[in-house]
Amino acid sequence: GYTRIVKIGVRRGDAAEMAILELV
Repeated sequence: GYTRIVKIGVRRGDAAEMAILELV
């Protein structure tokens, strides 16, 4: 399988980039 990264934008306040890791 592989890992898919779904970006969901930047969190407010600390400017941390958030993403969802999908193990497919």
